[in-house]
Amino acid sequence: MADLERTDKPVSILVKELANGVIGVPEIQRNYVWNATQARDLVDSLYRKYPSGLILLWRPKNNPMYGKAVTKHKTPDYLILDGQQRITALQKVLSGEINLHFHILDGTLHIFNKKESTNRLLVPLTALIKNAFKVLTDATDGIILKEDQKEQIQQNIRNICKIEDYMFPVMIMHTDDYEEITESFIRLNSKGTRLNSTELAIARLAFQWPGAVTNEFDVTLKEYAKADYDLEMNVLVRLFIIIGKFQNGVYEKSSSVFDKGSAELMDIWKRTKRSFNGAIMFLKNNAGIESSKWLTSQYVIIPLAFFFYKKDRSKITDREIAGLLLWFFITTIYTRLTGRMSNLDKDIRAISTEAPIDELIKNLYEDVSSFSVTPEMIKGAYNRSNLIPLLRIILSQRDAKDFFTGISIKTNSIGYENQIEGHHIFPKSILKKNGIPTKEYDDITNIAFISQKINNHISNADPSEYLKDIDPIRLESQLIPTYKELWKISRFNDFCEERRKLIAKAINDFLNSQLIICNRKT
Repeated sequence: MADLERTDKPVSILVKELANGVIGVPEIQRNYVWNATQARDLVDSLYRKYPSGLILLWRPKNNPMYGKAVTKHKTPDYLILDGQQRITALQKVLSGEINLHFHILDGTLHIFNKKESTNRLLVPLTALIKNAFKVLTDATDGIILKEDQKEQIQQNIRNICKIEDYMFPVMIMHTDDYEEITESFIRLNSKGTRLNSTELAIARLAFQWPGAVTNEFDVTLKEYAKADYDLEMNVLVRLFIIIGKFQNGVYEKSSSVFDKGSAELMDIWKRTKRSFNGAIMFLKNNAGIESSKWLTSQYVIIPLAFFFYKKDRSKITDREIAGLLLWFFITTIYTRLTGRMSNLDKDIRAISTEAPIDELIKNLYEDVSSFSVTPEMIKGAYNRSNLIPLLRIILSQRDAKDFFTGISIKTNSIGYENQIEGHHIFPKSILKKNGIPTKEYDDITNIAFISQKINNHISNADPSEYLKDIDPIRLESQLIPTYKELWKISRFNDFCEERRKLIAKAINDFLNSQLIICNRKT
């Protein structure tokens, strides 16, 4: 059983010890997640001398769960079990990274806003704490204040400058029982809503396999980010748990991964990473999803990765690829996995069967009455459309090219000016001038994909003028109507309606082609 030590520490010492590495963060802790508003509210509580909770530290003799804790300065003497968000927030505030301003007369704290920058009584908090006299002199120079206002300002400044002296109650656990520490952390955080189930799973993983979160999971996520797949930890952890529960060809949802030893967990991790790599390669090369920003839900990666895990190194047929594409795009269009964990579990169970593609398609039919896309569905802002990923791959398959350079839009461009971006076929300025509603400017039917250089070159040109200089084949490759009458601003709505039909037909042709392949039994 742990020994508990009770003490008090001022904010200044806690912040300094965190910065110098005396206090560290174990890998069972999540990263800093507070926003500026939460940090401001904490400082306001200290300013008003409200209770702000205790800090719970752990002092072990040996540290198998340092993870993020080891700094270039030293090995930490203490690890934070509770209070990381508060101490880190205060560190960011006092360093100026979170830019708070203090109204010296009314005593309120503000997140810096340029609109308020002309208010001389609203001063930078860090500057005020470092040199209150100078800041006060500069802020009030030339301003006529009443005596009671001067007294109030002085009192407010005295109080805000004392936040570094605010004493936090600190409890220190002395123990080398790492299971006890992990259990304490889980119990502490499971009472409220601060940690979700995945974060609690990470805590258990850190105990069973010390160093895994930092040395394996975090490193892998950074590798994916370099490949333009900026993913959440919980996606990787969920797949890890699913693969850990798939034993002897059977998915046992109720089984526990965390009863296994570190060697077995390492083996599960290797299979998880290999499968995840396969899913990302599939999304990039087969589905044309070059970046995670095109995913409506990162959870779509999990069933794909689980499929590649189950196949391991065995042959994957064209029918299976078509089935995965159909599953991915229908799931994306209808957001089947957005906030619906029951569908995720259903798809995992489908993949666990002897006929995974058939069962996945069966799941689709249970959720979606028809795989056909209607022109009416091709509406709304392109940057929020679930159809954009599918449209991009269809245009790539049509060998769509930049209007003038002829460079394929699926090419990984070199140089900023050659990057492919969304182009408004009818420029916003022309639409605005002709009274077209703002919500229609970014409609998916008004967007083509061209290089940044050509986009700037076209700028605000009238489509009835610049489109006639473009090869009709290149326009058709991007599903742009070639009937010149539709290029007139007076025919904007007709242009959009016609392009909706072209896009819907192209999408349906693609989905049907995948379904035809899926219906083959060999």
